[in-house]
Amino acid sequence: MSTHQINSTHSSMIHDIQYDYYGEKLITCASDGYVHVYDVSKQMQQNLIATIKIGDQPLWSVAWGHPRFGQIFAVSSFDGTVSVYAFQKDWNKIAQYSHSSSVNTIVFEPKFLKLACCGSDDNERQWENVLWWNAHESSIHGLAWNHGFIATASSDKSVKIWTIPDHQQKYEQTILAHTELVRAVQWHPLKPILFSGGEDGLIIITEIGENNHKILQKLEFHIPIWRIAVNLMGNQVCVSLDSNGQSKFILLEQDIDDTKYEIVEEF
Repeated sequence: MSTHQINSTHSSMIHDIQYDYYGEKLITCASDGYVHVYDVSKQMQQNLIATIKIGDQPLWSVAWGHPRFGQIFAVSSFDGTVSVYAFQKDWNKIAQYSHSSSVNTIVFEPKFLKLACCGSDDNERQWENVLWWNAHESSIHGLAWNHGFIATASSDKSVKIWTIPDHQQKYEQTILAHTELVRAVQWHPLKPILFSGGEDGLIIITEIGENNHKILQKLEFHIPIWRIAVNLMGNQVCVSLDSNGQSKFILLEQDIDDTKYEIVEEF
């Protein structure tokens, strides 16, 4: 696997990084209050095409909307705001929403212009029109939306599954498989399978059914899990881990029978 380093020019820690739908643009957000947008459409090259000052507080999470709505992204902040920007000759703020405390993570619904976010006030909110609810009794750190399900991950060691029928949240079920704070959740893009990871160093792969779930696999790394990314086919998973400032990435790949995920590379 080849790697390429990008000089981000951020002045402080980068908290999130996301490719757009086509993998041609890369966006970062950091503690310096800036969002940077890069053109990475040419192999082994990158071009910083936008530097956007969002505010004076750290930025935790950034997300791209589906390209059928144009070039649009949202970014969340420690100050409780979520800002939405669209490109029309230049990047312009088109909306801003507020929580009562830090917004830890945000995600767009994959096919529609709907945005969900969650944070330290224990609420989960979903915007097209505004809907919010108290999803957990403690801070929410992870959020994922696909297959009609929203998954929330919390300091209370649980992952909860929700649906949004008729613009009202509906609790579906709780997964109690982790022993510590759960920080990351991510859906398989093609199947109702959820990947979760947290402070316990576990990656847990769970198949979600109607009113039930089945744990398919547990992978133990003994290092806190920070982020999980799944490719478009769902057969490769990249896991970000960090302990005492020492970061590493692990690439998982499905075996030949498409039943289990195995470590194929660490870097």
